[in-house]
Amino acid sequence: MALQAYQSLQPIPIALRLPPRPRILVVANALKETLGVKLARRSLQLGTEVGGGSVSQGLCVTDGGDGFLEAFGDIHPGRRIRFLCADPLGQPVLAEFIHHQSSLTAIIEMARCCGLHLVPQERRDIMRASSAGLGEVIFHALVLGARELHIGIGGSATCDGGIGMMMRLQQLVFGQRRDRDHVAADLSRPPQLMLGRLIERLRGLNIVVYSDVSNPLLGDAGTAKTFARQKGASDADIIQLEQGMTIWADEIERQTGTRLRELPGAGAAGGVGFALAALGARLKDGAEEFCRILRLNEHLASCDGIITCEGKFDETSFRGKAPYHVAKAAVAAGRRAMIACALADAESVQRALDEGIRVVTFADENARARTSDAFVGLHQAATAYVRNQA
Repeated sequence: MALQAYQSLQPIPIALRLPPRPRILVVANALKETLGVKLARRSLQLGTEVGGGSVSQGLCVTDGGDGFLEAFGDIHPGRRIRFLCADPLGQPVLAEFIHHQSSLTAIIEMARCCGLHLVPQERRDIMRASSAGLGEVIFHALVLGARELHIGIGGSATCDGGIGMMMRLQQLVFGQRRDRDHVAADLSRPPQLMLGRLIERLRGLNIVVYSDVSNPLLGDAGTAKTFARQKGASDADIIQLEQGMTIWADEIERQTGTRLRELPGAGAAGGVGFALAALGARLKDGAEEFCRILRLNEHLASCDGIITCEGKFDETSFRGKAPYHVAKAAVAAGRRAMIACALADAESVQRALDEGIRVVTFADENARARTSDAFVGLHQAATAYVRNQA
């Protein structure tokens, strides 16, 4: 009887509903001079998991500035090439680029040889800064047989119109004697440039430039008036740079027969975008192009939301920066989006919120820019955000 009674019992339905685990796409961006892109990714991944979410995928993103080499190498790893070249003030610095022997491709980050982080605040002298180091890196890649170059040009310390890069490349390609590196002060008196011969020598070379800004070379939105001050320029320097850049543009366009000064991105990296365009490079919106290579839209299809990060979120974040581009793409795909950052201004935070993007800060104006603090801050911001979404 007892056995029959036991067998006749019906299963008791148990209404157990576990809280959903949001599927979060982590898309990390380097925090300038503080946290590399892979460390940022790890921090956001840990924070997501501690907060109760699941990481659908962990990606690294870049717009052409700091972290370009690391992010590109994450999806297309290759051989790391290291050698000494000139920093913005002509001092030796250990440069690095990625070389893919099979595809004859090189990945170059300008900030590695000409970055603002290489020049201490008290030594910044915009008129004597040069992009010559980039010319050395490009030539080194060509010597190794590269026929395709992907160059990220954000985060530079220079505003020389690319005169240093172009003249150093010319010297190396044609075996000319190197007397000195050409600098911004030389723009108003351009040296003898054999641009036609240089372009002919580089024929067949495919150059793709990743820019984090779309500014033209000259004018109120040009490179001197928009970016030179943050690189140490005075009011007098900016006037001189604008005048010199105009003379330099006239000379380059005379030799190429093409008007390049208004190209979007021509003013990137202090005018290096303009100089590379003169050599036949294709200037790209860095964030848009990298996200295309990353196949971001495919990853967005399998997540509930994204978390990305930036050092400081302000009005410049809306103009070509990778974190905003990623967040905007997520919202357009019907996904939630959060940008974790150390600092942000209230007006920009509100503008992002109006667009469906939440910006969360984890530091204050007096906080020290330390790697450990940034790692913990990103982790905590991700944890708190995901817990609120679960």
